[in-house]
Amino acid sequence: MCGYDDQRIAHQLTPALTSVQLAYNELGRMAVSYLCDGDDTAAHIRLVGKLQVRGSSQRT
Repeated sequence: MCGYDDQRIAHQLTPALTSVQLAYNELGRMAVSYLCDGDDTAAHIRLVGKLQVRGSSQRT
């Protein structure tokens, strides 16, 4: 089982929840840049997150 956004509670659960850390700073910079460019065309952007493997995805 895996969560998304690696909130604090993820490592406090039993077993600790494997989760993907999101790149909030990069996401914010890209959003501001997109809005300031004035280009209203749709865009697909891929941001790489970091997988934090914890007990919820490990075999026992």
